[in-house]
Formats: sequence, C-alpha cells, structure tokens
Amino acid sequence: MTTPAAPNSVPSASGRNPNRILRRAVIVTAVAILICGAWQLARSREARPPLPNQSDVRSIEASFFDRDTESRVTFQVPPAHWDAIFAALLPARKDNDPAKWVGLGELEFKLANGDSYHVELYSISDGPGAFAAGPTFEQRAYYRGGDSSDLEQALGAVFKASDEFSKKPE
Repeated sequence: MTTPAAPNSVPSASGRNPNRILRRAVIVTAVAILICGAWQLARSREARPPLPNQSDVRSIEASFFDRDTESRVTFQVPPAHWDAIFAALLPARKDNDPAKWVGLGELEFKLANGDSYHVELYSISDGPGAFAAGPTFEQRAYYRGGDSSDLEQALGAVFKASDEFSKKPE
C-alpha cells in the first residue's frame, strides 16, 4: 500500500510543486531587494557632495602648517572668510584612485544639526587641489578640485587676520 503524499508536496495539475515555486519567488525577491539596497547605498555615497552646504555650517576650525612661523597653527575661520575657503576647494569631483599626497592641514566643520564634518587638506603642485572629506574618518571620500595654492593663500590670510596672530607681546 502506498502512503499518501503530504499536502505541501502535492504537485499541481501542471506537475509543478506550488510551494517550491513560492519559495523560489521569495528568494529571488529577497536577493533583488538586497541588490537594490546595496546599489542605492553606493549611489548615495557617490552622490554626496564633497562639502556641506555653507548655510548648514556654524563654525570652521582650521589647522595647518604655517610656513611663515614654521609651526602648526589652529584657529577659528570667521564667516567672512568662508567664501574664500569654499572657493579654493570647489568645484570638486570624487577621486576613486587617490595618490599619496602631501598633507597641508585640516578643516573641522561644526554643523547646525550638531554634527561634525572633517576635511583633510593636501598640497598639490600641479592640476586641481585634493582633499578627503566626510562625517567620520571611515566615511571619508577623496576629491580633486579647487586649487591648493589658492587654499594656502586663503588659510594664510585668515590666520594673519585672526586675533591670535595680531596680538602683540606684552
């Protein structure tokens, strides 16, 4: 005597098992969703602008090696000088194959929402400038754009205009 087949494995009139078809459809759908999610994540990183919107910035702290004083200096960049800093870095495009560049300094943006945005500055003698930027070290991306010479001049001018530089010894 033959035992009856389990209800879940009864083939349909076409000879196919409906549960197997359903399982395959679920697996294919899950894989498609994962692929779309990964693609969206990669796309959003590519689409992220190199710098935050200037209107979202509450303060900028700069740190760089000043050739005139031969020392590393750190100072707040007054809002009146932000345009020059942004102009020296933009426009920029993502660089997926960055070189080993010479470090110039850093910018630390404090944003209106309380977050920080870090920018590592590099000195480039030929072609567009270079920098790495992102909300964290792990999330940074490398960019080519702007002009390193303009950036060095802008940072130097801001530093020379800052209170720390203009104070006379007592």
